[in-house]
Amino acid sequence: MEPPRYRFRPGALDHIMRTRRLDTDEQLAAAIGVKAEALPRLRSGAMVTARLALKVAALQGLSLIHISEP
Repeated sequence: MEPPRYRFRPGALDHIMRTRRLDTDEQLAAAIGVKAEALPRLRSGAMVTARLALKVAALQGLSLIHISEP
């Protein structure tokens, strides 16, 4: 059985940048634990692991219920 995968809602990462007062993609990438080069793929709906989805959900104050599954 393959582990569940998720994708971020449009604007979710930018919302984190605004609410956490992050000025650059590098800061956002560090906050969520990815490389800055991965952000364009994540913003365009790339699938992510449950671990990354949980981290981003926590930064937004959400649960996985609010994150889109495929």
